[in-house]
Amino acid sequence: MVYASFLLIALLYASVGQVGASGYIAVMALLGFAPESIKPTALVLNTLVSLLVTWRFMHVGRLNWKLLWPFAFAAVPMALLGGHLTLPMLWFDRLLGSLLLVAGIPFFLKKPNEASLKPPFNKLSPF
Repeated sequence: MVYASFLLIALLYASVGQVGASGYIAVMALLGFAPESIKPTALVLNTLVSLLVTWRFMHVGRLNWKLLWPFAFAAVPMALLGGHLTLPMLWFDRLLGSLLLVAGIPFFLKKPNEASLKPPFNKLSPF
Protein backbone atom coordinates (compact mmCIF):
# COMPACT_ATOMS: atom_id res chain seq x y z
CA MET A 1 0.00 0.00 0.00
CA VAL A 2 2.84 2.37 0.83
CA TYR A 3 4.52 1.76 -2.52
CA ALA A 4 1.26 2.26 -4.41
CA SER A 5 0.69 5.53 -2.50
CA PHE A 6 4.18 6.75 -3.36
CA LEU A 7 3.74 5.82 -7.02
CA LEU A 8 0.38 7.58 -7.25
CA ILE A 9 1.76 10.70 -5.54
CA ALA A 10 4.81 10.72 -7.84
CA LEU A 11 2.63 10.40 -10.95
CA LEU A 12 0.15 13.08 -9.88
CA TYR A 13 2.74 15.59 -8.72
CA ALA A 14 5.06 14.99 -11.70
CA SER A 15 2.18 15.55 -14.10
CA VAL A 16 2.02 19.17 -12.89
CA GLY A 17 5.77 19.74 -12.61
CA GLN A 18 6.24 18.99 -8.91
CA VAL A 19 8.04 16.12 -7.18
CA GLY A 20 5.66 15.35 -4.30
CA ALA A 21 7.50 15.83 -1.02
CA SER A 22 4.41 17.04 0.81
CA GLY A 23 2.48 14.00 -0.41
CA TYR A 24 5.19 11.52 0.62
CA ILE A 25 5.56 13.19 4.01
CA ALA A 26 1.80 13.18 4.59
CA VAL A 27 1.50 9.47 3.75
CA MET A 28 4.46 8.54 5.93
CA ALA A 29 3.22 10.67 8.84
CA LEU A 30 -0.30 9.19 8.61
CA LEU A 31 1.13 5.66 8.53
CA GLY A 32 3.25 6.31 11.62
CA PHE A 33 6.73 6.36 10.12
CA ALA A 34 9.46 7.58 12.44
CA PRO A 35 10.44 11.22 11.77
CA GLU A 36 14.05 10.08 11.38
CA SER A 37 13.05 7.99 8.36
CA ILE A 38 10.58 10.46 6.83
CA LYS A 39 13.14 13.11 5.87
CA PRO A 40 15.65 10.90 4.05
CA THR A 41 12.91 8.88 2.35
CA ALA A 42 11.16 12.02 1.07
CA LEU A 43 14.50 13.45 -0.08
CA VAL A 44 15.40 10.29 -2.01
CA LEU A 45 11.94 10.08 -3.60
CA ASN A 46 12.08 13.77 -4.55
CA THR A 47 15.50 13.28 -6.10
CA LEU A 48 14.38 10.27 -8.13
CA VAL A 49 11.22 11.94 -9.43
CA SER A 50 13.01 15.20 -10.26
CA LEU A 51 15.74 13.32 -12.14
CA LEU A 52 13.12 11.43 -14.12
CA VAL A 53 11.18 14.59 -14.99
CA THR A 54 14.39 16.45 -15.88
CA TRP A 55 15.45 13.59 -18.14
CA ARG A 56 12.04 13.62 -19.86
CA PHE A 57 12.25 17.37 -20.46
CA MET A 58 15.80 17.00 -21.78
CA HIS A 59 14.72 14.16 -24.04
CA VAL A 60 12.11 16.30 -25.82
CA GLY A 61 14.28 19.43 -25.91
CA ARG A 62 12.22 21.48 -23.43
CA LEU A 63 14.94 22.05 -20.82
CA ASN A 64 16.46 25.51 -20.60
CA TRP A 65 19.79 25.07 -18.81
CA LYS A 66 20.16 28.84 -18.33
CA LEU A 67 17.01 28.80 -16.21
CA LEU A 68 17.70 25.50 -14.45
CA TRP A 69 21.26 25.83 -13.20
CA PRO A 70 20.70 28.58 -10.56
CA PHE A 71 17.87 26.59 -8.99
CA ALA A 72 19.82 23.34 -9.06
CA PHE A 73 22.91 25.07 -7.67
CA ALA A 74 20.96 26.49 -4.72
CA ALA A 75 18.73 23.46 -4.15
CA VAL A 76 21.44 20.87 -3.51
CA PRO A 77 23.02 22.49 -0.44
CA MET A 78 19.63 23.55 0.94
CA ALA A 79 18.31 19.98 0.63
CA LEU A 80 21.36 18.68 2.46
CA LEU A 81 20.92 21.31 5.18
CA GLY A 82 17.23 20.48 5.56
CA GLY A 83 18.02 16.77 5.77
CA HIS A 84 20.59 17.45 8.47
CA LEU A 85 18.28 19.47 10.76
CA THR A 86 16.39 17.54 13.43
CA LEU A 87 13.39 18.86 15.35
CA PRO A 88 11.90 17.44 18.54
CA MET A 89 8.91 15.19 17.81
CA LEU A 90 6.32 17.66 19.16
CA TRP A 91 7.63 20.52 17.01
CA PHE A 92 7.98 18.25 13.99
CA ASP A 93 4.32 17.20 14.23
CA ARG A 94 3.08 20.76 14.73
CA LEU A 95 5.19 22.21 11.94
CA LEU A 96 4.32 19.43 9.50
CA GLY A 97 0.58 19.68 10.22
CA SER A 98 0.60 23.46 9.93
CA LEU A 99 2.52 23.48 6.64
CA LEU A 100 0.29 20.83 5.09
CA LEU A 101 -2.83 22.77 6.12
CA VAL A 102 -1.43 26.02 4.72
CA ALA A 103 -0.49 24.24 1.48
CA GLY A 104 -4.05 22.95 1.11
CA ILE A 105 -5.85 26.25 1.72
CA PRO A 106 -5.58 27.56 -1.89
CA PHE A 107 -7.43 24.48 -3.19
CA PHE A 108 -10.47 25.44 -1.16
CA LEU A 109 -10.33 29.20 -1.75
CA LYS A 110 -9.63 29.43 -5.48
CA LYS A 111 -12.65 29.05 -7.71
CA PRO A 112 -11.88 27.59 -11.15
CA ASN A 113 -12.54 29.79 -14.14
CA GLU A 114 -13.30 28.57 -17.63
CA ALA A 115 -9.73 29.12 -18.86
CA SER A 116 -8.28 26.94 -16.09
CA LEU A 117 -10.64 24.08 -16.95
CA LYS A 118 -9.40 23.76 -20.53
CA PRO A 119 -6.17 21.72 -20.75
CA PRO A 120 -3.42 23.24 -22.87
CA PHE A 121 -2.34 21.07 -25.79
CA ASN A 122 1.34 21.11 -26.61
CA LYS A 123 2.94 18.58 -28.95
CA LEU A 124 6.29 19.07 -27.22
CA SER A 125 5.00 18.31 -23.74
CA PRO A 126 6.91 15.40 -22.15
CA PHE A 127 3.70 14.11 -20.54
